[in-house]
Amino acid sequence: MQKFNLHTHTFRCGHASGTDDQMVLSAIEAGFELLGFSDHMPYPQLHLPTCRMFWDQRQEYTDAMQALKIKYQDLIQLRFGYEAEYLDDQQALLEQLHGEVDYLILGQHFKAIETNPVYELVYDYDAYNNDEDVLFYAAQIEKAAATGWFAMIAHPDYFMLGRRTFTPACAEAARRICAVSIKRQIPLEINLNGVHYGKHNYQIRSVSPSQQISSYAYPFRPFWEIAAQMQCPVCYGWDAHAPLVLQDFSRLEIAKQILEDLPLNFIDQAPIQ
Repeated sequence: MQKFNLHTHTFRCGHASGTDDQMVLSAIEAGFELLGFSDHMPYPQLHLPTCRMFWDQRQEYTDAMQALKIKYQDLIQLRFGYEAEYLDDQQALLEQLHGEVDYLILGQHFKAIETNPVYELVYDYDAYNNDEDVLFYAAQIEKAAATGWFAMIAHPDYFMLGRRTFTPACAEAARRICAVSIKRQIPLEINLNGVHYGKHNYQIRSVSPSQQISSYAYPFRPFWEIAAQMQCPVCYGWDAHAPLVLQDFSRLEIAKQILEDLPLNFIDQAPIQ
């Protein structure tokens, strides 16, 4: 079993449950040696009570995490940070937040922030739904990796959530993401939370003849076939939104079945100190 998890949310994001202590105790019971909290990055111009913490909650989050480190120091290593998006016009904010926490993971969910007069975010979580979008997604990840601020690339196959076909552009995006993972030695996360979206029928048009498969959006095997071929570093991420998720190894078994026989290059240690 992988003894670390860097992808853990807190109640502050508005769509997770349980207390911070419950998350830690669940991780200890599950056998983790290192638990990283990485709640969704806040934006000062956004007020999204069901999507991410508010900007003015940052200090409370930091203080709570530092207190947890001391409280449980004899039982488990704790680190904290953010799951952050890379956006061209938000680099100064990213740099600031990077300096306030132990680490960042890249969780690319949207292409840009567009706000209406009451500062509500306008985007869909399946924003990457055509070939142009998918290649834009790959470019965002390439730019993010170049900053040196990110310890892991979360759910790199996330773009399949908004699609029902895996096209040659999707394969190109996968190769570009894997290439930057190798170049920067940033592991790609096999995200175990994608199974909760259920299975869909996908057309695989990047091969000839095209194929049809029933699959979760992520982990998405055609993406990880490319990752295995290119041998970029990979690890699992529980993407836990409730304490007991850290003890739900059925999701891990599902991922292993999806990726069966792929010679993936798993890392042995967490990519943070």
